[in-house]
This record gives sequence, C-alpha cells and structure tokens, in this order.
Amino acid sequence: MSNSMKIMLSNFLEDKKLANGLPSVAYTDEEFWEMECETVLAENWIFVGFVHEFDKLGDVSPVSVAGKPILLVKNTKGEIVGFHNVCRHRCLKLVDQPKNVGKLIRCPYHAWAYDLDGNLRASPHFGGTNKHQPK
Repeated sequence: MSNSMKIMLSNFLEDKKLANGLPSVAYTDEEFWEMECETVLAENWIFVGFVHEFDKLGDVSPVSVAGKPILLVKNTKGEIVGFHNVCRHRCLKLVDQPKNVGKLIRCPYHAWAYDLDGNLRASPHFGGTNKHQPK
C-alpha cells in the first residue's frame, strides 16, 4: 500500500466523528481493492450462494471471490465445499457455468479428473501413453 493510501486511511480512521462510511477512493482505487482482497475478503466469511442451488450430488457453481475463481460443489457427503476452479495441469478453468458434473469434475482441456472434494483422481497420459494415475 502506498504511503498516500496509508495516510488517507489513517486520517479517516482517526476522524471517526466525521466519518459516515468509507472514503470515496475506497470504491474506485485498484490498490484499495487489492488490499481488501488480501484482508477483508480473504480472512472472513463471504456470501456466495444459496443452499437450494445444490439439490443433487455433483451440482456445481463457479463463483469469483476477491478476483479468484472458486468452484462450489455438493460432494458425496452432502456438504457444499469450495476449492480453486482451475486445473493443476494447465490452470484452465474447470467449470464455467452452474451444472451437474456427476461424480467427477473433468478439465475440458486434457480431461484430468477430480473428485467432488477437489482431489485429483486421474491424469490421462501424464507420464506416458495409457498412464492415467495421478502422480
């Protein structure tokens, strides 16, 4: 964070009796957004969806939290879990719209497969032809 941003926030916090909300720069400044992503959004609970959007095992919904792609999934235990919505292999987005993926999430690029908790289950041809086990 730049010194000017630190001074501005410090002045804002010290002058509580005049403050009715965040300073206007908080809504437009890229640096302020990055700071919020690293603190407020990364360290606190954030609303990302409704439980009724996940009726069946394998229902998934991609969301973005603090600029990071997250995949919400109803797993085999009936829990709604979240993990990064990117393939380990080439960082391609795994799912681009809400849908049901069944029991495996497959990367659309090279078909790497993940279970409903985000664990790698198959990595086709990684390490040689017809080798499909994750390393």
